[in-house]
Amino acid sequence: MLNELEKIRNETVISISQASTEKAISEIRVKVLGKKGSLTQLLKRLGTLPEADRREIGKRANQVKEDLEERSKRPFYKLRKAKEGGLEREKIDVTLPGRRIPIGKRHPLTQILDEIIDIFSRLGFEVVEDQK
Repeated sequence: MLNELEKIRNETVISISQASTEKAISEIRVKVLGKKGSLTQLLKRLGTLPEADRREIGKRANQVKEDLEERSKRPFYKLRKAKEGGLEREKIDVTLPGRRIPIGKRHPLTQILDEIIDIFSRLGFEVVEDQK
């Protein structure tokens, strides 16, 4: 049973190292650690072993299970970091002051009046306001 355990571990480690997508890694995890996975089936057979062997193999099986769980998480982080690599260039520094957004525009009549005043000012006229 220890040989089967080591065989499952070695095959899984190789498969995980060769996986290139998150989906492939998830499939490997399910195949080995899932409800009907090969390691889970092996752990279910522990009850049929004698007491002395059960302790030794059970301890090793738990070590292998924890190791495989950890190894299957690492590539997820690497793949996600690679995906987010493009986002790192687009980081936003929230400590910088924000850009002011102009609130509305000048009224069209005011714009035309300003243009007329500008034209007449260039011709030599002055703007005089009536003080009533």
